Amino acid sequence: MLGKRHRVAVVGATGLVGEELCEIILARGHGFPDCFGRPRETQVCGRTVAIESMSPEVLAGYDVAFFCAPASIARELAPEVARHGVTVIDQSSAFRMDPKIPLVIPEVNPHHIHGKLIANPNCSTILLLLALAPLHREFGCTHVNVCTYQAISGAGKTAMGELIESTRGELEGSPQPAVSLHEEAAFNVWSHDSQIDVGNGYNVEEIKMIRESEKILEDPPRVTATCVRVPVLRTHCEAVSVTLGKPTAEARLREVLCNSPGVEIMDDRGANRFPTARKGVGHDGVLVGRIRPDLSEEMDASEGEQPRQYHFFLAGDQIRKGAALNAVQIADLMLS
Repeated sequence: MLGKRHRVAVVGATGLVGEELCEIILARGHGFPDCFGRPRETQVCGRTVAIESMSPEVLAGYDVAFFCAPASIARELAPEVARHGVTVIDQSSAFRMDPKIPLVIPEVNPHHIHGKLIANPNCSTILLLLALAPLHREFGCTHVNVCTYQAISGAGKTAMGELIESTRGELEGSPQPAVSLHEEAAFNVWSHDSQIDVGNGYNVEEIKMIRESEKILEDPPRVTATCVRVPVLRTHCEAVSVTLGKPTAEARLREVLCNSPGVEIMDDRGANRFPTARKGVGHDGVLVGRIRPDLSEEMDASEGEQPRQYHFFLAGDQIRKGAALNAVQIADLMLS
């Protein structure tokens, strides 16, 4: 487990995920990790930190290196750092679909860990599979349809600032044009900013969720996704429809989810209390609610038939569990 005796490096500590990583490590009483990137003094987690220049040779003396940098930097440096014997966990998309590199969610596929370089999945994939994987293990899911409602923070600090300024401008009667985002952010919902394939109509974020789910899950179900941005600062939400491999009573499905690590049920129909983006902030797992069978499914109640199709809604902090905490949990497994 990652502890005080380990030397820890964070590459890209000034970004949202890098700062969250530093906060998690500090909260464990580890002390502040060494930070690498463009050399300068800057603020990280409310303190002045010297960002050091990085190279494989410099990072070679560390026990674990968290890469929170762009994919281009990860491709250039991460494999060489790992060859020096350093445990490397990469947050970018650089190695996710490389068949030689494990793609890991500790609650889902810890048995896939091998070698010194591990890829962290896309945040939306992590949140989906925390809830989906236990259902797939128990009932054998055959098809999944997921619609995401993704927070602006998924696009970085600049995008968060743009949302704030755009909202202020709308309220003051001076609308702001989109700059870093694909569409105006305030009071708007739009297709995810990632590039869209003009041939098949899917954007990069949707394809990530589909392909990463296939890599992580055993005998994976067919997954389709629709990803959109919503004007909230933090926490992704997802509406999930799943077809199970065998008919299942709702009580049994709830039991499986209740006993799944990383899942917290928030499903009070009487009080109309369910997961929200605000409630998801800071949680170490996902909040799951709106659990219900598909009423359009034809069943013969007289024969005691149970549903195979269910719907649920989840909210998860994509900066925390969707990125930083997942990486720390991987390090815990690799260093134990």
